[in-house]
Amino acid sequence: MSEQSIYLRDQAAKCEAHARAIADDQTQTELRKLAAEYIVRAADIESKE
Repeated sequence: MSEQSIYLRDQAAKCEAHARAIADDQTQTELRKLAAEYIVRAADIESKE
């Protein structure tokens, strides 16, 4: 794994953790969308390695 894909996966995990800690449904949804985007970007980088 590259440093960039590791970073993106770490950021995704942080977004998921924040989503679990926040009561606002809209914010949870947005954080989970962002986490999913990070995972997709990390997977794309890893597939090119």
